[in-house]
Amino acid sequence: MIFKFKSYFYNVRGEIFLERKNLDSAQYYLFKAYHYSFKEGFVHKNRFLNSIGNLYYAKGDQKKALEYYLKALSDINRYNKNSFSANGPGLLKSIYTIYHSLGDDKNYRLYYEQYQAAHEHFSNHLNNEVLVTTNTLIGEKVSEHAEEKQYRNLWLVVVIVSAGGLLGFFFYYHAKTQRKKDLMIRQKETVLLKAEQETSTLSMKVGDALNEVLEAAKKNLPEFWSLFQKLYPDFSKKILSANPDIKTSELILCAYTFLGFTTKDIAVYTFKAIQTVKNNKHNLRKRLYIPPKQDLNIWLRDFYQS
Repeated sequence: MIFKFKSYFYNVRGEIFLERKNLDSAQYYLFKAYHYSFKEGFVHKNRFLNSIGNLYYAKGDQKKALEYYLKALSDINRYNKNSFSANGPGLLKSIYTIYHSLGDDKNYRLYYEQYQAAHEHFSNHLNNEVLVTTNTLIGEKVSEHAEEKQYRNLWLVVVIVSAGGLLGFFFYYHAKTQRKKDLMIRQKETVLLKAEQETSTLSMKVGDALNEVLEAAKKNLPEFWSLFQKLYPDFSKKILSANPDIKTSELILCAYTFLGFTTKDIAVYTFKAIQTVKNNKHNLRKRLYIPPKQDLNIWLRDFYQS
């Protein structure tokens, strides 16, 4: 595996599919990334939540998108406040945009004002600090020597020169620090770009193979099962380890379910009655010893990845 964390890798895949408007594949990988973030011990999950919000927004489900955007914002405020300047304003903009679209004027104004405040916070803060420091310094110097009239003009010049020197030093130091930060950012961006290019190449290959499998499944092509086994070579071996007597037709049903197709989808694609597919799933559960309340799709994914 190229990356240490599977959750990050799957999230990048999902975002790539989302950019390509392949929403089914995007949903599969984004939720898989979110699921793995718990396994891998991510404390803050705002990136995964934000990506899922973008997925639902692309689907046109604004209420679901809003739900995940709010969870992402809450995650930043609770666990990762240092990232607010980078991610918070964008989330606030997405949130107030949806509230505006939904006609919720109260929440629209609330989050719009938060967005404006976050956007202006840092520039205002810097300007205020410089102004307060300069005014305080000049005021203290002038007040200190107010009684000495003969030196008043001299000290005023000293104060102004000193303040100018301090401001000059401040801006020089700030510029020097900013150059270092810019250099570090460029270096990080170069590394990240290279990693994203490698990920994009790999994801496109995997994505093309997955799309081919999905199309074969939807068209009920004979080569579906062989294509699925090429993409997931250990799948049948894993299922057979639970019950060696599982038939090929049952393995194919497992494959359809593993890919995220619903009972109705499977019935349509395989030209079977919905009740027949339900009965087949029920029998499959018994043969694989799956508890009645356990979701078959989740069980198959967890079992395959264990």
